[in-house]
Amino acid sequence: MAEPMYFQWQNKFLLKTIYPRRNRKLADFLVYCQEIDVWEQYKDKDINDLGADVDAYMANRENAVITAYKSYKTEYSYFTNEEMCKWYLGKYKLTDEAELAPIKELHRAFLQNLPKRQDVRREKNFVAYYLTVWQEKVRKLKEEEKRLERRLEIILPDHRDRPALTQQLQKLREVTLPMLNEELKRLVKFLSTYNKIEKRKLEFYKATESAKGEVQGLRVKLDGLRTPVQRLEAECRELSTAVARIKTPPKREAFEGYFATEDVQDDLCRDFPEADPSLINGISGVHKRLAGELRTLHSDDVKRVRLKNYVDELRGQQSTLVSEVNRLESQVRGASGGSPQTGEKQARLNMLKGAGLRAVETELDKLSDYHAAYEYANKPQAERSKLSEQKEKELQKKRASISQLEEQASAVEKDLQTTESILTMSEVDYLVRFVPEKPISVSDIVRGKIEAYKAALEERMDEKRSDDEIQQEFLEEIVQRFIQKPREYPLWLQYMVIHFSGMRYATAHGSWADPKELLSNLRTSELEKVFKTWDDDTVEAVSEERLDAYESPNPATAPRLALATDQKSKEKVTTYLSRLKLPYRRRDAL
Repeated sequence: MAEPMYFQWQNKFLLKTIYPRRNRKLADFLVYCQEIDVWEQYKDKDINDLGADVDAYMANRENAVITAYKSYKTEYSYFTNEEMCKWYLGKYKLTDEAELAPIKELHRAFLQNLPKRQDVRREKNFVAYYLTVWQEKVRKLKEEEKRLERRLEIILPDHRDRPALTQQLQKLREVTLPMLNEELKRLVKFLSTYNKIEKRKLEFYKATESAKGEVQGLRVKLDGLRTPVQRLEAECRELSTAVARIKTPPKREAFEGYFATEDVQDDLCRDFPEADPSLINGISGVHKRLAGELRTLHSDDVKRVRLKNYVDELRGQQSTLVSEVNRLESQVRGASGGSPQTGEKQARLNMLKGAGLRAVETELDKLSDYHAAYEYANKPQAERSKLSEQKEKELQKKRASISQLEEQASAVEKDLQTTESILTMSEVDYLVRFVPEKPISVSDIVRGKIEAYKAALEERMDEKRSDDEIQQEFLEEIVQRFIQKPREYPLWLQYMVIHFSGMRYATAHGSWADPKELLSNLRTSELEKVFKTWDDDTVEAVSEERLDAYESPNPATAPRLALATDQKSKEKVTTYLSRLKLPYRRRDAL
């Protein structure tokens, strides 16, 4: 009877040392095979015939962005709140909150700094930096644990320090390290959430920053169109009433009593109680000067000329108020609500658009009618008809200009509303809404199915089971694929996948090694254990933080190697940074 065969990857100890990424690489191979199968299924299909798949893809995408944002927000809220860590008190039966000091300090740093980083890339680098800081803290505590173990091994059983050292070691093992490791896991989880929301969060930040500038430009453009429209509307109103006055000149007698009265301030205040007193004073001042002059004038021609001058003066006041209205409207639209200045400007605007302009227009209409009584009363009908036609042609031109400007203003206003809607949209509304950048294609459907399959494998690896159990499941699925499709998987490939997946190659160069290399290897082994708990998103995020720390070093926080000036150190940094930029070299480079 043949003896059963055993291979290195079946040795549980070697699985953790020589094959540290065995399960990850087996999962990668399953994903690769699944991608081939799915493409084989969909390669000849038309997207128009995949309505159900498109609906499922959209639903999965929407669910994915919502889940990603919830995960990000949960961790963000946790780390920016000092009180959130108090749940450790009950779990580890702590008697004093002082034991939570390191964790509270971490949360305090996040609370003080993270909200200031509006750019998501700066946010992610901040989290990645504190992840490395926390790893170093955990590493030092593990060294302290080993130191205490060695100390207890060498001292006598009845040594006076043994009870205190034993208690200190127990607390370190059962309370301090577990707490810090839990925080470390949450930091890793927090950092990994950024790769799922970073792109859309950055898009939102860029869109809002761009919209702020566009809104300002569109408002200036819109104001530049509204001002001439309002001026032309006032001129059309004047032309329209002028035509009516030419055709039927007003009677002097209807206005002589009013303009013979010098003080009309009380009447204006009664008719327009909401108008500003200074505005009423301006109107009544013009009226008082005119009434005084009319008493001293006897020639109708001189009165006609003086009336025309006062009409122009009052029309100038009206134009000034219209310009102020345009300016205030622009300022109120661009200002943030709630400030005292905005409230004052809005009140002034409401007064001018209401009683203020009506008071000026009423006085101007009466004065214009009185002037028209002198201007047109004695003109022949033929001359008035010709003048009326000229005014009507001018009126039509101005109305055409208004129509053209209003069309332009309408288009600008529509663009402004669209752009302002970006500013009024909250970040959460943007991040939890999936809007495809282009029509859904067969490639998107396939990619979605592969991502779903990969996520299912990740869930299986995250289950609370031994690495050996997970390895056996993955290996069985791979072998079944080999059996079902032997021609697609040649024997050399089958052998490579089964016996070398996840293997970390090592070579020997003699019997002597530099002690510095030994220390470096020991540290590398520790890091490999840590990296095994990291997913690709976390590795990518930490790589970007390291690139930022070394390419643009801050003297206060940068590693010593980043600040080195000798050529050898610079070459070493350059070599590692080039590897960090390659996705398949990142783990080794870190």
